[in-house]
Amino acid sequence: MGIGTMPPEIFQNRLPWRDDLDRAAGPPSEAERAFSRGPHSLESWQDSPDDLTDLMVVVVVVALLLAHCLDRSNRFDRRVGLGISFGDCAFLIMESLPLEVIGNVLSRLGAARDVVVASATCRKWLEARRKHLRSLSFRVSDWSGYRDNGSSQAGIWITQTIFQTAGLRSLSLRLDEVDEEFSASAVVAWLLYTRETLRSLDYSVRTIGDVNILEICGRQKLEILDLSHSSISGVEPNYYRFAGLKSLSLSYVSISALDLSLLVSTCPKLEKLDLISLVIALSDAQVTVEVSSVMLRRFYIEATSLDKFVLEADSIESLHLKSCSLELFELIGKGTLKHFKIDDVSILHLDIGDSVDNLDIVDVKDFTITSPKFFQMI
Repeated sequence: MGIGTMPPEIFQNRLPWRDDLDRAAGPPSEAERAFSRGPHSLESWQDSPDDLTDLMVVVVVVALLLAHCLDRSNRFDRRVGLGISFGDCAFLIMESLPLEVIGNVLSRLGAARDVVVASATCRKWLEARRKHLRSLSFRVSDWSGYRDNGSSQAGIWITQTIFQTAGLRSLSLRLDEVDEEFSASAVVAWLLYTRETLRSLDYSVRTIGDVNILEICGRQKLEILDLSHSSISGVEPNYYRFAGLKSLSLSYVSISALDLSLLVSTCPKLEKLDLISLVIALSDAQVTVEVSSVMLRRFYIEATSLDKFVLEADSIESLHLKSCSLELFELIGKGTLKHFKIDDVSILHLDIGDSVDNLDIVDVKDFTITSPKFFQMI
């Protein structure tokens, strides 16, 4: 089921967190009109909204607190300025913000529930969410309702929220703690709808049926990919599927040694690679993983057991091994390594190259290494 065949009830059901906030904004008051004019109004600053974002975050938080806590029909007896109440001031500030600034503020909230609740303040904020929201996060840790209501209902809410945006650049789907599996067709629809503008994807969703992230998000503008609790297979060789990817993180991912090598090779601009609790598909009695990247600067591997791991990285600056068991780890580089850290690691043979002149930091603890080259390096 693709985007065009999504059931109509997805767009008809109400989002649960808007039940008490779905109201239309009334006509502007005299105070709002007064503050929206003049040389000191926010309207005169609209040419450079990005420069004001940090300031606006503080202002908006205060305004939201005031606007929601004070009923506009019950004014404070104490007035400020030209007979303008605190409630009027708060509402005025929110109404005066440019849509782009409101979009930036909502994007910094991140959590989808917080974004929807905040955007329900008035029609202008709702419009900013639909046109200028750049970051959205669906995490069970942010709201237990995803888990409590099940994957079917949660999937409808998520579809509604995503399809009411335009131009998302960052999307986080951390839903692996939901007991029920999500429909693969719904998840595919989320990714197809956002993939052309996405720069960052954090994905951890258990689905009924496979979701091929590489096929859906490849050949796009993705720069950061954090993939968890998934499986990868059949990576095409000699093809730059992720031409702009700079950061790749694989956690609890099942992948063969060959596919891992090919995947890294499809990312010519990769600078950061994290491998956590990888499940390497066994094709031989002895597994050798070989990874090569010209631009790679930071490499991190954790909770992984392998026979041999060979990393070829001419630009590597930071190398961190944690809670790993390896027979051999070899780094092939050009002496660019500056930071080397190992923590709770067991390695029979460790070779990080002969040239260590640029090493600034060596941090080791709880390790078992018998290789004489390591002690010579220290």
